Amino acid sequence: MNIKNKNLYFKMKTNDEILIELAKKIKNLRLINNLNQEELAQRSGLSLQTIKNIEKNGSGSISSYVKLIRVLDRIDELDMILQPKIQTLSDLDKIEGVKRIKHGK
Repeated sequence: MNIKNKNLYFKMKTNDEILIELAKKIKNLRLINNLNQEELAQRSGLSLQTIKNIEKNGSGSISSYVKLIRVLDRIDELDMILQPKIQTLSDLDKIEGVKRIKHGK
């Protein structure tokens, strides 16, 4: 699935479905890192029940997800998901707080 199709894929999902997808990714990362739920709970400072709830139905706070992402060594990827789409110089100015002087004719 290419990136455009993946973006469309998430746009068609409900919030709950997206949380389930994120939970699957967390679980897969846990398994790839050879961690059981108890170890992930200990390392993240979350309760075992929180880990189980997240993996079962995506139910968890954003703070819990950030803790898990950090423990699973994927924290740098968070920076990529909320990058603003800069399409014009005006967009860049807004982000950088630049006020341009408009010259009259």
